Amino acid sequence: MRMSDDPLASVVKGAVSSVIEWTEEKVKALIAEIRDGDLKVVNDVDTYQVMKEQKKVS
Repeated sequence: MRMSDDPLASVVKGAVSSVIEWTEEKVKALIAEIRDGDLKVVNDVDTYQVMKEQKKVS
């Protein structure tokens, strides 16, 4: 049986390709947001905890 004749293989290939494409688009969008200053990365644990608490309050 050839690979293209196997419906399960076809479904799996399509699903994996879709996930990879979706992930690539999301990563590119996140990188663009960080580069443009729309999204900040918090490296300090204390700052993160403060932000987390503020989010709960709002």
